Amino acid sequence: MPGMIGGIGCIDRCRDLLERFKSIWPEVTEEAFPDGLLAGHAFEPARALHRTCNGCHLAVDGELAIYLHASGAAAGEGPALLVVDDGIPRLTRLARGNVAAICSDGRALHLVTEATGGFPLYYAEVNGGLLFSSYLRILAQCLNSGRDAVGLAQTLCLGYVVGGRTCFRGIRRVLPGQAITYDLESRRLTIYETTRAWTRELREPWEHIVERTERALRQAVRRCCPPGRRYAIMMSAGWDSRLVLAAMLAECGPDSLLCYTHGDPASRELRLTRRIVGRRGVPSHFEDMPQDFFQPQELSRDFDRTENLEWFYWHRAGRLLAAEGVDAVVTGMFGEILGGQYGALMAMKELAAGKQNVMKQVSLIGLQLLRLDRL
Repeated sequence: MPGMIGGIGCIDRCRDLLERFKSIWPEVTEEAFPDGLLAGHAFEPARALHRTCNGCHLAVDGELAIYLHASGAAAGEGPALLVVDDGIPRLTRLARGNVAAICSDGRALHLVTEATGGFPLYYAEVNGGLLFSSYLRILAQCLNSGRDAVGLAQTLCLGYVVGGRTCFRGIRRVLPGQAITYDLESRRLTIYETTRAWTRELREPWEHIVERTERALRQAVRRCCPPGRRYAIMMSAGWDSRLVLAAMLAECGPDSLLCYTHGDPASRELRLTRRIVGRRGVPSHFEDMPQDFFQPQELSRDFDRTENLEWFYWHRAGRLLAAEGVDAVVTGMFGEILGGQYGALMAMKELAAGKQNVMKQVSLIGLQLLRLDRL
């Protein structure tokens, strides 16, 4: 997770936060203003900071696609990542992640997240200004924030924190699909909801849902996985992985793909995965789980960069795949969340309870529509 930090109206705090950010990612790009600062890290040749043709400054953090589109969008040579509609900042479909923007006059800061909330973004009001960070720990250290007992209890009992709260007092998370604007003149913070995903009830025939699902999936692959690059799929024998593989094959072809699987080589899951991948002629990498998975120095470095070691073996996968020349990794994680695989540990538990069978049927029919039902 590359990440970004910044703020407005509290420049000394911004500089302190920047130094803490550099302790995680020394290769940081920064832009300072009289009353604010933006900084970000991206893996070369991508850039985290951009200036638009109308003088606004943007910081981006997210999937590969957001970095690919940011340069063209900022130069006015491609569709915008961020638009303001009736005073409300909104992300376009190209922005698969988070965007922070400081207006050309330096008097307002916008923080906007896309609807899945796949990339964390935290903020805090302080000294007549606003600080934000992709990393919770360094923001809490910068503010010397104490623990929030309610947030901590929610984390221990539910596995997540409710309503944007965090485990630190005074620090909140920008929720999926939210936009936050801080106006320096009035010292006013405004929160907008920019998605209908959590409120709209879907009433459509099954055939329409399946068609829309297939179309949206293939459009997402085209938008996020441009040709000329190499992609890896975190592969298992489950339906979420099969659906992702089907879509990637249909849009990218087998020559640009590599399937990565880790676990016990003798397990039934890996035997099925080998059969699935082998039938489609896609190169594969099967990784055992050796003892050095648990080396403290490896875990410490990964925790600094992600603040989460629940799936620590994915960090090893990232290093191995980068060494093999892979540009980006695709997973079926959101399908697993919607399908209810993680149960009470996910904030979408209530939605998952009613949608589990729906998602499984959509996956099955989607594969048939892609004519890859032999998977």
